[in-house]
Amino acid sequence: MNLSPMKLSIVVIMHNMRREAARTLYSLSLAHQIGVKPDDYEVIVIDNGSSAPLDKADVTRFGPQFQYHFHKTASKSPVDAINLGAQMAKGEVLALIVDGARMATPGILHHTLSAFTAYPEAVVCALSWHLGPDVQPKSTQEGYNQTVEDALLEQAAWRGDGYRLFDISTIAPSSGTGFFGDFPVECSWIALSRDRFLDMGGFDPAFQSPGAGSVTMTSATGCCSSPASCRSNCWGKASFIRCTAGSQPMHRPGNVRCRPFTRNTQNCAAHALSPCRCQTRSMSGVCPPQRCRFLNERPDRTHHGDRGLGGSGTRVVAAMLRQAGVFIGEDLNGPLDNLWFTVLFKRRDWTDKPPPASQIVTAIRLFRQAMTLGLAAGLSGPDQALIETLQRDLLPDGAWDSGAKIAQARNLLQSGASPVAMGGPWGWKEPNTHVFLPYLDQLLPDFRYIHIVRDGLDMAFSGNTWQAQNWGHILGLPPDPDVPLPVHQLRYWLAANRRALTYGQTRMQGRFMVIRYEDFCTDPMRYWHLIKALSGGKADSMPPPDLVRPTTIGRAGTNDLSVIPIDLRREVADFQLGLANLQD
Repeated sequence: MNLSPMKLSIVVIMHNMRREAARTLYSLSLAHQIGVKPDDYEVIVIDNGSSAPLDKADVTRFGPQFQYHFHKTASKSPVDAINLGAQMAKGEVLALIVDGARMATPGILHHTLSAFTAYPEAVVCALSWHLGPDVQPKSTQEGYNQTVEDALLEQAAWRGDGYRLFDISTIAPSSGTGFFGDFPVECSWIALSRDRFLDMGGFDPAFQSPGAGSVTMTSATGCCSSPASCRSNCWGKASFIRCTAGSQPMHRPGNVRCRPFTRNTQNCAAHALSPCRCQTRSMSGVCPPQRCRFLNERPDRTHHGDRGLGGSGTRVVAAMLRQAGVFIGEDLNGPLDNLWFTVLFKRRDWTDKPPPASQIVTAIRLFRQAMTLGLAAGLSGPDQALIETLQRDLLPDGAWDSGAKIAQARNLLQSGASPVAMGGPWGWKEPNTHVFLPYLDQLLPDFRYIHIVRDGLDMAFSGNTWQAQNWGHILGLPPDPDVPLPVHQLRYWLAANRRALTYGQTRMQGRFMVIRYEDFCTDPMRYWHLIKALSGGKADSMPPPDLVRPTTIGRAGTNDLSVIPIDLRREVADFQLGLANLQD
């Protein structure tokens, strides 16, 4: 193809996307893209009948090649807006972003044009990802929203390295076959010759349902129908969908509200919703390190572990998980605590006041990367500075006795690819995990949680008092010198366990297990099989010998219980009775 001075026209459709527009358009600007010049391309933004339209300046501020047009329409379909943008386009190649909530990785423009230089009849796509811990039909029903997403994007520092979007995203089901599979049934970035698109008559105006994904399902197949077509993937490039308030809600498969989309699509194309197959296939681009983990991403990859309050017997379950084939880390102490988690989450300033959500998001992102790909090869300057600051606070050179030491922070910085870098179940054990349960659940795909509860009165007289001292303020229980320590311990035990159980039982059905330690000691084999099933561990594995050594069960009986107020003892007894009934 002889590319004219204007090589590429990108048509972006917006509908009530004032929040999303700035990030989308920045991702298409020269501040973000590489390998292109200002006169290589234009960006045509069509505001499709928005009730809260963009200002022209919201678009043109990204460069002289950006232009804005408001399309007045009562239709909910993006088709007319797409065809209008195509008519305006001056470039030889036409690229379509039908959903303006998409963000693009660096180089997607350059490698799209490279594909057309090699294959003039190319139909170029980039695969799709959903920002957040899971595909958005699921994550948005489990607490993921625009506020969480904004914090996630801020902490990812994606403007400094656009490929870091892969670190905080989940591949879309429509792109599930990956780079080596069929052309995705939904293309969030699709490019072809502008003349060819116009010769086809553009997108079918008979399609009048709302939503970008539905129209691109039919259009991709039509674009690939020519025998001369070459399907080309932008290798290592992608677009990322964000939460929107004004877009068509997403629904689970089988939901009756999805059927009108299917009927409308089938009316517009006889081969609706079928994968597109071309005679010739190629790839254009390079694969960044952040993308490599998706090359062999396994659907059974889970993130889990066992947690509970300090001294609750979680070591037993951690050893069982490891025996079942779950990777629980390599930098562990005697009780099998994951000390990288300790470095990142048990911070001195966090034990003084509740940490900001943005800092927790960063800690989860770094921990996930350390446990899989490692940090040594892909750590940004701000992330390295953060861990080095935490390192200086630790023993033996610093004063913070968190249980981790400088060596663990150094190992974290130098971490390489783990045994599960390309897939496989992984988890961890660390008694402070329950404090961050809601964030972990929202940000880690397919997160599973095992919560261990020991007898409240036994825990009240435990010598391990760190949890109540460090995290009591989060539960409204700051240290009080006038309150006996066993009372403070027991109040914390009750509040912390109630908090974890309430969240797990209401928000994590099928992914949450609570175990009474005393029941576990009575019948460990019963729980061994349940733990293997929840974790996805090896079905034929056997529990390690000599795990259960309940030497401190009943220690409350050797202490003076009169120090515990009667009403508190009754409250604890009622909670434990409810827990016992839950186990039956």
